[in-house]
Amino acid sequence: MFYEVTEKNDWLTHFKSLIVPRPIGWISSKNNDGQINLAPYSFFNAIATIPPMVVIGPGGYSKSGNNKDTLLNIKNNPEFVCNFVSWDVKDIMNESSYSFDNNESEIEKLNIETENSTMVSIPRVKLSPAHFECTLFKIIDLPSDSKGNPNHLIIGNIIGINISEIYQNIYENSSVSRTKLLGNVIQKLNFDCNGELVWFLLNNDMVKEVNGTNQDFDGFSDFFRGIKGVEISLMLYDLKGKVRLSFRSKGKYKVNEVAKKMGGGGHPFAAAALVDGNFSDVKSKVLDLLSRYINSHNENNIS
Repeated sequence: MFYEVTEKNDWLTHFKSLIVPRPIGWISSKNNDGQINLAPYSFFNAIATIPPMVVIGPGGYSKSGNNKDTLLNIKNNPEFVCNFVSWDVKDIMNESSYSFDNNESEIEKLNIETENSTMVSIPRVKLSPAHFECTLFKIIDLPSDSKGNPNHLIIGNIIGINISEIYQNIYENSSVSRTKLLGNVIQKLNFDCNGELVWFLLNNDMVKEVNGTNQDFDGFSDFFRGIKGVEISLMLYDLKGKVRLSFRSKGKYKVNEVAKKMGGGGHPFAAAALVDGNFSDVKSKVLDLLSRYINSHNENNIS
């Protein structure tokens, strides 16, 4: 079947689904106030060998209505780090895709541990297994879409490559605490919507109880999504005044629609939100939204 690229057909779905696998560029950059921004980009890849170069394709506007923070930061401070994403950090990477305010740092909001880079002033994500330290070569303005959303190319020179020697040790050393935490969560799993929704609670005390770290629960949402009959997995992390929500879907439901209603966003099947408010109130609201969404979806699809 042939799809002409127009607004009248479904070419965009096929365009994105055919270009796989796509590496994720988890880009750290710095604004003029020294605040570090961390954002994932699926339009990212290597484009040259000698000299080694990478390309990032930020498109659209940020929450403030300006160009994406990564673009503005690199334009004003021409260096950045490409942090590679492994399976173990995919959840926190997805959550960093949420559109925070300009004065908010994803690293601070999500408690992501960093370390100093070797050749650039931008820190790198400590649990990433490898990093490209880069300087800006060129920014190219591309044609905008029909709604006027801007598209750009950031081309960077790779001036240093770091491969984490302690990555495996960190993962293995945290495995005991991770296993204990997983066991505690399993004992209190909750199922709703005829078993299609599984949800679980976490907080800092639960992590401290097993001498764990914030990385110990990465992958839990995906793990529980794998339960037979489950379509959506939801993590609610109580941050005392804020609640971190992590949504995963097998594909039947687009969880980013619910995440947007909670002030977050993300991909259709992997989304997140950071919500201000009392834990009990946030829990009630998100579970009600999910229940309504699932029921409405099923009613509309009854043959």
